[in-house]
Amino acid sequence: MKTFDELTHEQKVKAWHKAIDGEVQFISDMGEQAYDCFPDLASKIKEAVDEAERMRTPWFFGEILLEKLPYSIPKQALIFAKDCLYSGNTDKIVIYGIAI
Repeated sequence: MKTFDELTHEQKVKAWHKAIDGEVQFISDMGEQAYDCFPDLASKIKEAVDEAERMRTPWFFGEILLEKLPYSIPKQALIFAKDCLYSGNTDKIVIYGIAI
């Protein structure tokens, strides 16, 4: 097992991207409960949901949300990525998350 600091630069980037995907998926899976859990982000989440529905492309919700919150989600994902442990495999990044 490795910590984030022990990963190569390329592995850190992969881990961070996986964590961003995880954050977006988590918010997406919460549906309307996300508004209650993230009141400061609620309006941006609602805008992203509405835009994805208007465009009839719900699978783009994550990308739309990242456009509306360019710093919040990546910053939170980096914090998560730094708190995780990783497999010793150098070909793949496997995140062993710590419950938050």
